[in-house]
Amino acid sequence: MRHPSLYRVGGNALLVGAVLFAAGALLHAAQPETLDEAASLAAGQWALSHWLLGIGFFLILGGFVALVRHFGGGELEGWAALGLGGVVLGTAGGMVLIAPEAATYPMLTEMQGAGGEDAVAASHAFLAINSGLVMGVFAMAVPAFWAGTTLFALAVARDAAFPRGLGYAGAAVGVANVAAIFLVQSFTVHRALGVLGAAWLALLGVSMARLGRAAPTAAPTGAMAGSGA
Repeated sequence: MRHPSLYRVGGNALLVGAVLFAAGALLHAAQPETLDEAASLAAGQWALSHWLLGIGFFLILGGFVALVRHFGGGELEGWAALGLGGVVLGTAGGMVLIAPEAATYPMLTEMQGAGGEDAVAASHAFLAINSGLVMGVFAMAVPAFWAGTTLFALAVARDAAFPRGLGYAGAAVGVANVAAIFLVQSFTVHRALGVLGAAWLALLGVSMARLGRAAPTAAPTGAMAGSGA
């Protein structure tokens, strides 16, 4: 087993990141379809939701990197590595989504308030960003993230260090999130499934942190052990 700090830090990163992600998702209003709708949103709540989502993505990714190291050298390492690829693509896409929504939309709203040609340009820019970039990236990033999470969950289900039921529950939640992107158009459903997935990530984080508290400090291995011989 790896050094206990890997499990404590990684597990707590997953736990805190999942809580922040869930809070950001719950605060996030339904996606505006026009610049007028975007301008009518509560600016403070809109900004806070994206900050929470961004920090949550960062911490969740760090937690998964720690989990990959747990599987390193074992028969499940390949599944975890493949899962990390999906999570990295999903979190990167999430950051791409957050940037224009948090920074560009308020700028376009100000341009719209100026009236004239600026307002027309702002409306066209919003339509291009919202329909072309944001919704397009959403359709790719979300399935990638939850597909990666599903692979991690299947590895967890086959690893003796974790409860088997935890892994299979995560796989079910991951598959549900992926399927919803292709089968369901409801923002409410997507948000509910995202929060459910965050709850599972939080449980996984708690389970990892417990491993760190229970495990003895790992002895040096590999080259370090050889150098002391």
